[in-house]
Amino acid sequence: MPVQLHPDFWSWSLPERRAWFVREVMVKYHPKEILPGDLLAGARFNIMVSHCLNKSETKAYDKMI
Repeated sequence: MPVQLHPDFWSWSLPERRAWFVREVMVKYHPKEILPGDLLAGARFNIMVSHCLNKSETKAYDKMI
């Protein structure tokens, strides 16, 4: 399911984009089965997040790897 991005998403710094993206996925898109006393760790809460890179950042990243 595609994540709806904030209108200003691409104008934010990379750390801001990544932080917002993780929060958005965890709050609005990830299934929640949290019981009292549960720790938010483990396989159920591991999410593969986007690098949140724009096209030019992606090209630079691809060159580095």
